[in-house]
Amino acid sequence: MLSNLLSKGDELAFSEVYNRFWKKIFTIAYNRLREIESAEDIVHDVFASLWANREKAGIESLENYLATAAKYMVFAKLKIKGRERAFNQQSIQTPVPEMSVENALHFKRVLELVRYEVEKLPEKC
Repeated sequence: MLSNLLSKGDELAFSEVYNRFWKKIFTIAYNRLREIESAEDIVHDVFASLWANREKAGIESLENYLATAAKYMVFAKLKIKGRERAFNQQSIQTPVPEMSVENALHFKRVLELVRYEVEKLPEKC
């Protein structure tokens, strides 16, 4: 019943769905992510997606649909976090070459010369 009203764009039906299921969606997300902000983001994204796709979703069970959507969004968030963690770990392990003071001054001077020469070029260049 609610899914039929929702598919027709009934905002009151959407509010009712939100009030009934937001805690469950939040719990699913929080139990996996252990971050309140991320779980709140998932709740927002699930309901925004529900509203955006309300006409073409063809939902039989709202509860199952929302729970499944939340799980997939949590998996996507975990995948992104895994990539971030790997990137951060890699950047920590990558040694940064140290530059001597003399080399730093030399490169600074070269950069100044390049800027000076570029400024002398005609405007169209």
